[in-house]
Order: sequence, then structure tokens, then C-alpha cells
Amino acid sequence: MTHSTGVRDDEQTRPVLEALDARNGLFQRWLIAGSSGGAVAGRAHSLLARVGLGAAAVVCVLPAIIIVIGSLSEGNPFNNFHASIDPWARAVASPQTLRSIEYSFLVSLRVPVGLLVSFVIAWYLARNDVFGKRMIMYTLWLAFFLPILPATLGWILLLDPNYGLINTFAEKTIDTPVLNIYSLAGIIWVHLTLSTIPIMVVLIEPAQRLIDTAYEEASTMSGAGITTTLSRVTVPLIAPTLFTALIAGTIKSLEAFEVEQVLGVPAGIFVYSTRIYNLLRVVPPDEPQAMALSTFFLIILFALVLCYRLLLQRAQMVATLTGKGARLFTRQRTRGSYAVSTLLFAALAATVVLPFSMVALSSFSELFGFFNLKHPWTTAHWGLVLQSPAFTSALRQSLLIGAALAIVGTALYLGLAWSLARNSFRGKSAISLAIWMPWAIPGVLLGAAFLTLFLNVPGLRLAYGGPIALIVVLLVQGLPFATHMFEASISQISQELEEASIVSGATRFETLRRITTPLMAPAVASMSIISFMTAMKDISATVLVATPGTQTLPLLMFSYVVSGRLEDASVIAIVTVVIATLMALIVIRIGDRAAIMWQVTKPA
Repeated sequence: MTHSTGVRDDEQTRPVLEALDARNGLFQRWLIAGSSGGAVAGRAHSLLARVGLGAAAVVCVLPAIIIVIGSLSEGNPFNNFHASIDPWARAVASPQTLRSIEYSFLVSLRVPVGLLVSFVIAWYLARNDVFGKRMIMYTLWLAFFLPILPATLGWILLLDPNYGLINTFAEKTIDTPVLNIYSLAGIIWVHLTLSTIPIMVVLIEPAQRLIDTAYEEASTMSGAGITTTLSRVTVPLIAPTLFTALIAGTIKSLEAFEVEQVLGVPAGIFVYSTRIYNLLRVVPPDEPQAMALSTFFLIILFALVLCYRLLLQRAQMVATLTGKGARLFTRQRTRGSYAVSTLLFAALAATVVLPFSMVALSSFSELFGFFNLKHPWTTAHWGLVLQSPAFTSALRQSLLIGAALAIVGTALYLGLAWSLARNSFRGKSAISLAIWMPWAIPGVLLGAAFLTLFLNVPGLRLAYGGPIALIVVLLVQGLPFATHMFEASISQISQELEEASIVSGATRFETLRRITTPLMAPAVASMSIISFMTAMKDISATVLVATPGTQTLPLLMFSYVVSGRLEDASVIAIVTVVIATLMALIVIRIGDRAAIMWQVTKPA
């Protein structure tokens, strides 16, 4: 009975089992097909990533190729190439060109000085409970965001040899001026206070803070003093960070242009960027000699970029925190820390707040620098500038270019960074190095190379004279820094999250848009704002490419300064400073919110 019942049960269940087997077979075939389709899609995405990275590498390397070829030709390298070493001979024989090389290296000496000062400040902020530390760091970030040309105008008001307020007061009291702003020392001072020390402190302080204090405490317990501990313990632990800051600072110092043009040229001081600008602006222009001088510095800067890349890789291998736990405590606040806080606040007030305040005052002055007139104050310059078609056009161009950089640039940088971080293929290191090439090309050279392209390549001639030309130059200029920052952020996100999304049926683009990008939203938002601010700050890369109809606010301000309309330049300076301050506050706010979210979501 049981047997017959079992037989009947088998007969009844056999169709169900066959149906299940058929469905399972179909499901397995669907999985195989899906996996095969996924593999095909993966190969397609990998190929697309390689093509995109290769195209970006070509665009980054092309300006350097144009510069080198142009240095070996007396004619246009595109349509009138005549091989010759005469451009190099003229460069070597020109006393002014040789002096510009000498001045360039002298100005770059501010970098090790700034690094030493920044290290001491960063160490004290990281190791002590300093009163007002948050405000100090905010001010340093603000100094990084603010354009440097308005600050230069402020220092002219303070240290001009004829009417500078500080020099006038010093001559009355001690019979000698403090500093002539139109000098090598004046140029170095402006860079140290606004561009070198602030950003170096911002870069070094986090690395200092992440050092286990047990190392320094062990050194102190062994009888070492502060100087010995710093030199033998702290400095070796963050040496990669310090060397990276030194090399990056040296590269950027050799690229400086607007400060040297405004303060150096009146005193007969030319660095190589202003010398190149001068060679390209004279009539007739000596473009071959400019390219020869450019190639000389391009070789030096490329070597520095190679060292920079090696140090970045080295920095990733140095661990100052281990799985054994760490002591990251700061020393308790003392009377000495209050004194240091007072000193830092005074220094920031004198070097950041004071020059920009002077520019704000000068925008309401009847005559730039002369506050002792019978009727020194007026709002006429504000009305004149704000109602002028030139200002309206420059503001519109700045907002348009800034928005394009923030949207298109951020998407481009993020895509390139994701392709570098999530793909392994032969030649990846070479492409990564090529993408760093724009860091070795100062803004003036980058602009000159793209100007040559725009004027001589038929398909690109349409872009010249419009905002697209400026957008392309600024996109390429910002590509190395932004791509590296995004690549570092993506590398911190586990690939398991993206793989889970792809297994669930999402495409790689959807995964990047809905998984990776939201996880690094603070970095994306910050980079968007930094990209936007490029249109409000850059002068060197766009000064040769821009036409009268495509001038941005910084270029209009620069043209006013060069032509002597300093009151009008002060008005535009205040507008750009207000925009930069708002953008800096947004970035700081984003960073604070990201830090709070990390504290809330980190594992216990």
C-alpha cells in the first residue's frame, strides 16, 4: 500500500520536478548569458576607460610637445617649420633672459623658508589645545581661496615707497622705509603671506595630527628636548608630506605670474613667466625664444613632477598609525598657548585681513593711495565700474566659465579618476604620469601652447574668441590636482559596494552615479567649488587666450592694474573677494558636515 502510494506520489510530482528542472536550466542559462554579457560590458567599459584616459593623456602632453618643437624652429611649428637652434642661441645671449632665470630661482627660495615656518605653526596647532584653532584654520583656508592680485594691491597701499601708509609712518618715526614693495623682497613677502605659508600649514597640520604622540613622548622621556624630538622623530615620520609640500610649492612658485608682473616689472625684475609674457607681447613677438626659455624650465619642472609622483607613492607606504591603537591627544591649554594664539591672530590680521581691508578702502577713495586729500572718499568708482559694459561682460563670462568648470570639469575629473582607480592595464603608469604633465607647464606656457593650437588647427579656430577656449585651458590646467584628489577618494571606497551594485543589475555608469559619487559627495562638492573659483582667480593661463569679449573678472582687474586704473581695479577686487569668501565658507561647511557624519557613522 505504501509502495503503491509512493508510486502514485512520484507520478504526481514528476511533472512538477521536470518543470522545476526546466526552470532551473533556464535560470542557469540566463546566469551564464548574463555573466557573458557582463563580461562583454566589462570589456567595453574597460576599453572606453582606456580610450578616455589615452585621449586625456594626449591633450595633457600636446602643449609640451608644441613648446619643445617651437623652441627648435624659427617659424610657426604648424605651417612654417624651419629647424634651427637660433632661438636657444638668442635666449642664452640675452642678458634679460638670463637674469629672468636667476630671479626665478631666487623667488623660489621662499618655498623652503615658508616650509620651515609652516612646519612650526602646524606642529604647534596639532600638538596643543590652542585657543581659536578653528578660526585660525578657517582663516588659512580663506587665504588659500582668495585671489592674490587684490592682496597685492593692498600691499601696494601699505608699502609703496612714495605713498604706502606703513612706509610713510616709518619715515616719520625711524627715518627709513620698512620695505619697498616693488622689489624682490616685496614679491617674496606677498607670496609667503598669501599663497605659500597658508596652504602649507593646511597640508601639513593633518599629517602632524595623525602622528601617535607616544613616539614623541618616548623621545621626551629619554631626555631629548623639543628640537631633538622634532628633528629626529617628528620630521622623519612626516618626511614624505614635507618633501611633497616642498616640491609642489617649488613647482607652483616657478609658475607665478601676476604678482611678479605687477610688482617686478616696474623695478626691472623679470622672472621667466613674465619674461615669456613680454617676449610674446612685444611687436614683433619673439615666440621662438619664448619657447626655448619655456623648454628649459619645462625640463626642470618635469623632473620635479617625477619626484613629486614618487614621493606621493612613498607617502602611501609610510604608516604613522597602526592597528595597535594610538594616542592622538593634545597638550592642555596653558598661558603660553594663549600667547601663541594672540601672535597667530595678529599675524593673520596683518597679512590677510589688513591688505584686503586696504583694498576695500581704496575702492571708495578719490585717488588710489592718497587718503589725505581734502575730499578723499567717493562712490563714483563703484558706479562707474558696475554700470560699465566691460564689468557686465566679465561677470557674465566668469559665471559661465565657472559653471562649466564646476559641472563639466567635475564630471570629467571624476570619470578619469574612476578609470584610473578601478582599472589595471599595461601603460597605466605612463598615462597617469602624462595626466600630471600640466603641473609642469606654467599657466603662461599652457596658454601660449593652446593659443598656437587654436590659431593653427582648422577645427579649433572656431573655439578661439569664445568662452570655450578659456574653458578648455582651465580644464586642462586643473586636471592633475582634481584627478589625483578624486582617485585618492575612490581608492578609499571598497570595490565590494560597486560589485554588489553591478550584480544587482546596475550598469557601471549607474554604479558610479548612484553608489560611488554619493559616497564621496563632500569631495565632489568641494572640487566643484574649487573648479568654479578657478574662473574667479586665474590670470596666467588665460591672459594670452582671452579676447576683449571673453575677459573674466580677474583678467579685467589685471588689465586695469596694468593700465593704472587702480581705483577701478579695487572695485573688481572686492567683488571677487566677496565671491571667493562665500565659496570658501561653503567648502568649509561641507568639510565640517563630512567630519560630523564620519564621527556619527564610524564603527564603535
